[in-house]
Amino acid sequence: MKGKNLIIFILLLKIIAIGYVCYQRYFDFYKSGENDTFKLRVGQSVQIKLYVNGSTGEAICWLNEKNVNILKKTTSLYKPSFYQQLGYEGSGGIISYTFEATAIGQQTIKMAHCPLGPEGKTCEDYSDKETPSDNEFTIIVTE
Repeated sequence: MKGKNLIIFILLLKIIAIGYVCYQRYFDFYKSGENDTFKLRVGQSVQIKLYVNGSTGEAICWLNEKNVNILKKTTSLYKPSFYQQLGYEGSGGIISYTFEATAIGQQTIKMAHCPLGPEGKTCEDYSDKETPSDNEFTIIVTE
C-alpha cells in the first residue's frame, strides 16, 4: 500500500509541475502598473509579456521607442488566450516582446495601452510626452 501511495504522490507532483509550467508560459505577464528592472550584457535579450485585448480597439505601444538607443526590439509575438482559441470574442491574449541589448548604458522602456480606434491611429501617433505609461522596464546594460 505504501508503494501505491508513493506512486500517486509522485504523479500528483508531476501534474502540479506541468500545470505550473503551463501557467508560466501562458498566464505569467506584467499587469498594468507593474514595472521591473533587468540587468543585461551586450548581446543578451529580455522578454516582456503583457496582456492585450485587441477587441477593445487598443494596442500595446512602446511610447519612447525613438529615444531608446541601447536596445532593439527583435520580436513581438501574440498568443491568444485559451478562451480566444475556443472562439470567445473579447478574450484577448498575451503579447511577448523580446529586446536585445546593443550597447552599454541604462534606459527605460515605456509601454502603454493606446486606443487605435476608427481614426486609423497607430502606435507611432503616441509618445511618452503626452501619453502616460502603464508599464516601465528599466534596462541596465553592461559589457
